[in-house]
Order: sequence, then structure tokens, then C-alpha cells
Amino acid sequence: MRRPPRGTLPPKAHDMRREFDFLTGLYPVYPLAPKPLAFYDDTRVLGDPFFIMECRDGLVLHDHFPDCIKPSATLGRNLSMEVVKQLTSLHLVNYHQAGLASFGHPDGYLARQVAGWTKRYHNSVTEGIAVDTAIVRWLENHVPRVSLPATIIHNDFKLNSLLLGDDGCRVIAVLDWEMATIGDPLEDLAIALSYWIEPGDTS
Repeated sequence: MRRPPRGTLPPKAHDMRREFDFLTGLYPVYPLAPKPLAFYDDTRVLGDPFFIMECRDGLVLHDHFPDCIKPSATLGRNLSMEVVKQLTSLHLVNYHQAGLASFGHPDGYLARQVAGWTKRYHNSVTEGIAVDTAIVRWLENHVPRVSLPATIIHNDFKLNSLLLGDDGCRVIAVLDWEMATIGDPLEDLAIALSYWIEPGDTS
């Protein structure tokens, strides 16, 4: 079952109808997407709209491997290659053929992202950060003038958005599609890399 988190949510966030409809189009052409089964907008049931999707058994990694998997450099490399492979396979999906063209506005996508996230930052900041103005100015001045051809992008492609097989290095499902849209695939790559830590990084 998929439902919004509790509490006050930003406008348009966690739109269960949109996510259900997106998966309805994506599932037939991208087998790692779970099959959506039913959508309910009657808030008398749970207090919020929600949808039901198929159940797939697997492992979700957060900050450590489960006891049944022994971490190793080989496992880490294989898992990393699998993540890159599956992100690439998503970007190769023809979103027009999947009937998903109406789920995004790729023209000017990157500029809107910079403007939108800057606005959200300023609306939520509680303590001034000395470098924020310089970072915002740099981002605004370095938005690429030309984007790659638009693709489906997940917008949160990281380990705990993936369901892994028992070997810990095979992706069997991709979860959490509420921010998926049509946009520049390099942004999807950048978001994935923002979670990619190096030895010696602090948490």
C-alpha cells in the first residue's frame, strides 16, 4: 500500500493519483516498476487517498547490509554497476509510447528546478547559512543552455528506493515514484550521485 506521509505537506507533493497513473503507464514497458492494482480517493478509509500495488519480496538497504549478506568490495562494485545499469534502462524507455508525455514539461526543466528549489529553501530556512547566496547565484548562472533529450526520470534513484534480490546486487524493483517526471536524465544521474559516498565521508 502507498499513502502520503502524515502531517502538513507542500502543495502537489505526494499526489497518489498521479503516482498511480504514472505507474499504470510505466509498468508495461519497465518491468522494475511495480504493477499498480487499485486507487482509492475516499478519505474515509485511511484519511488520505492511497493505492495498492503488487507485492514483491526483496531487500531494502538503508545504512548497512542485513546479516544474511557479507559486504565486500566485489559486492559493492557489482551493486554499483547494477544501479547504473537500471537507471540507464529507465532513461531508455520511450515515454511517448508509454503514454507518459503529459507527466512533465521538459522545456526549461533545469531552470525551473533551480528556481523552485531555491524558493523552497528560502521558504523553509530557519538559520542563515553564509554560503547560500553564493551557491544560489552559481546555480542560476550555470544552468545548461541545452539539455539532453528528455527522458523519464525517477528523481530519487538511490539504494533505499530499490528492492534487491537475496544476493544484494540485483535490482528486482524500483519504488517511490512520486517525484518521477519527464526531464533531463543528467539531473537523475546527479541526484543518484549526491547519495554516492566515498571512503572517509562523514554521515
